[in-house]
Amino acid sequence: MEMEARKKEFGEILKAERARRRLSLDEIQAATKIRKKFLKAIEDGNFDLMPTKVAGRGFLRIYAGFLGMDPDGMVAEYNRKTEPERIPVQDEPRLIAAKNPIYRFEPYGKYALLALVALVVTAGIYFVLSTP
Repeated sequence: MEMEARKKEFGEILKAERARRRLSLDEIQAATKIRKKFLKAIEDGNFDLMPTKVAGRGFLRIYAGFLGMDPDGMVAEYNRKTEPERIPVQDEPRLIAAKNPIYRFEPYGKYALLALVALVVTAGIYFVLSTP
């Protein structure tokens, strides 16, 4: 509920600035190409009617800029007030694989290495004995 009140603050600020400049939503729609229903949703603090969260922030940026307000500051303040608090999460202990790949596949790593050495020795003996 508190987040909805924060969203309404932005709408009220924009609505007050629009009224001060004596602009209608139709005039702003024509100038910014933002549909009137989205402008009204921003003023009402109902960002759930936006097609996406990114679009809502974009519309807020354009609307604030059109009214001569700081668009980046307005979006940053909106993000700060509406994003849920992030609670730091402790990392779960992770299993770390051994750096030496031979030991990673215990007990098969040693046997694979032994088989490879035996194969090389056998091939060497065969080569030596088969040459005239």
